[in-house]
Amino acid sequence: MKKHILTLLIISGLALGVQAQQLIYQPKNPAFGGNPNNTAHLLNTANAQNTIEDPNQVDRFGFNRGSDLDNFTETLNNQILNQLSRSLVDLQFGEGEIEDGSYAAGNFQIDIANTLDGVVVTILDTNGGEQTQLIIPFF
Repeated sequence: MKKHILTLLIISGLALGVQAQQLIYQPKNPAFGGNPNNTAHLLNTANAQNTIEDPNQVDRFGFNRGSDLDNFTETLNNQILNQLSRSLVDLQFGEGEIEDGSYAAGNFQIDIANTLDGVVVTILDTNGGEQTQLIIPFF
C-alpha cells in the first residue's frame, strides 16, 4: 500500500511540473499570410530549382534570344514601321507625300487612304485581331 501511495505522489508531483502551450500554425509563404520578409528567399529558392528555360525570354539587354534569322526579320520589320511613321509625320507637317495602299510589316497589316478628312491609317494586328485607326487631318 505504501508503494502505491508513493507512486501516486510521484505521479502527481510530475503532473504539477508539466506545462503546455497552444500550437499555432503560421504559414511561411507570404501569399498565404506568412511573413512578407520571406518573399526574396522563397523566390530565389524557386528560381534556383527551375531548370526549364523559356525560349521567348528576353535577356537583360532587351534582346530576344531567338535565331539570327528571327532577329534580322524583327529588325527589318521595325525599320519598315519606323520609316512609315516618319513618312506620316513628314506628311503631317507638309514635307512629303505617302501613297495609298496596303502594307504588310511583320504581324501588322497597314492600310493608308487619302480622304477628304485627311489621311486615314488603319493598323491591323494579324495575330490578335486588334485594329487601330488613325486620322491625320490636313492643315
